[in-house]
Amino acid sequence: MTGGKAPRLAGDRFERACSDRLRGLGFLVIRSAGSLGPADLVALRGDRVPALIQCKITDNTTVRTRMAFYRVATGAGAVPVLVYRAAQRRGAIWVRVDYAGTRIPYDITEMPEWLG
Repeated sequence: MTGGKAPRLAGDRFERACSDRLRGLGFLVIRSAGSLGPADLVALRGDRVPALIQCKITDNTTVRTRMAFYRVATGAGAVPVLVYRAAQRRGAIWVRVDYAGTRIPYDITEMPEWLG
């Protein structure tokens, strides 16, 4: 059986850490607590394309799920970003998702203005 209070709390902490990182880079961050929307975070900054961000403790998303996320994000005019906790909980790995659901390494500090 998966789920429960402990994994949920770990996920919440990770989302807050990602949000704090983005705020430190000057982004306005909107958090969708409880995963009630297509993304956990929305990151906005005047000089960048908005980003829809899914935060995951482990990178166990399926290709189909990533493709659906890509369609939702780009349909809203946003960059689809997936962030997951690195091994041994040392930092986070940021990737953008392309139309085929492929994970592409992504430097969130440089968040380029792209869409496509």
